[in-house]
Amino acid sequence: MAKLLYPKFLTNAKQYAAAQAFWQQLWQYVLREAGKLDCWHTPWLKANYADRTSFRDGNPIHSAVNEAERLGVRIIQEQPSSQGKSELDYWVDTFGDRTASNSIRELVISTVLDEDTRQQAYDLLHDWVTRRKLKPTRKSSPARPTAKINTILDAADRRIDAGRGLGHDDFWLAVEAKNRRRHARNSKPRRAKNTT
Repeated sequence: MAKLLYPKFLTNAKQYAAAQAFWQQLWQYVLREAGKLDCWHTPWLKANYADRTSFRDGNPIHSAVNEAERLGVRIIQEQPSSQGKSELDYWVDTFGDRTASNSIRELVISTVLDEDTRQQAYDLLHDWVTRRKLKPTRKSSPARPTAKINTILDAADRRIDAGRGLGHDDFWLAVEAKNRRRHARNSKPRRAKNTT
């Protein structure tokens, strides 16, 4: 069974904020990787009342729109079930009248967030942004940047601990610096042991 992430997000405001930060940072990572940071706008759908108080119901916990391509994303984070098993459903829907020129094709992901579903969500978001459609069936690939997703989770956890989060630019600068250090460490020539 995969470890649940932010299991009390519906009843704990700090966990809800951290879950929102996780989705935002994952989304920014997908856009950055695809070279489409300037094409998408977030949030797309309102998730608060008129007085700006958050609904805090997980629907949507994150949303984004690309008006030029008439594409949208809505992520619904669900309460973990009593069985505690990984759950992720997704579908493509139309926001607005299907026949209208301003309708939006949206990818809807409804999930309990855990270590398995975060990778599945990443794969779906990546396909949607880069291909504007989904592959019929998709299994997570170990070649995907799971370590980077873990870095995103770590940043969201720091948000809980500190009561605030890193700005997105600061977060990605920190990720890139960490990756450069790791790359420099791994690319240093290794000295062969003298066996004589």
